[in-house]
Amino acid sequence: VALLETFHWSRGVTAGVQSASLTMDALVSPFIGRLTDRFGARQVVAAGSILLAIGLLLCSQVTSAWELYLYFGVVAALGFAAGGVVPHVVVVSDWFPSRRGLVLGIVYGGAGVGTLVLSPFSQWLISLWSWPRVFQLLAAIALVIILPLVLKTYRPSPQTSSESTATPDSTTDGEWSVPLALRSLSLIHICRCRR
Repeated sequence: VALLETFHWSRGVTAGVQSASLTMDALVSPFIGRLTDRFGARQVVAAGSILLAIGLLLCSQVTSAWELYLYFGVVAALGFAAGGVVPHVVVVSDWFPSRRGLVLGIVYGGAGVGTLVLSPFSQWLISLWSWPRVFQLLAAIALVIILPLVLKTYRPSPQTSSESTATPDSTTDGEWSVPLALRSLSLIHICRCRR
């Protein structure tokens, strides 16, 4: 609302920015998953925090709609994706193999509560200050709170650590690949049953 009042844009502009952000998330999620497999959730989420901070900081300087699309719809969206669902599913799967469903439910619930709280809180801050300062504050939170929290708390699970030390020379024989899964008879059977 504050951006619309400042620049006299239509509501379609800001709705389009949100659509661009969601589209970017959908497009890059497979790559985020690949990076998580290769480098680990800690590095991916930390990089996402930095990208998010850069995107939000750039958003505080926008003067035109295309800048908002680029900074929020691309740069900040990459940060959201890297710090979002994909790496956290990996973290939860590693740490809670027996209660995975419950913990994933808590994670998703927490994301919903965070959105529910952050939106009115941001609007309240905008009413006190201005939208550029709130973007700057959110960028600072990503760098000063989220990034150190990720670097301090994201660790390999005890199961992962023991597996890596027990079988240092193990190969990837027997692991599922995407092409193998797609060719799997059991996957084809599951797909047919859901029709």
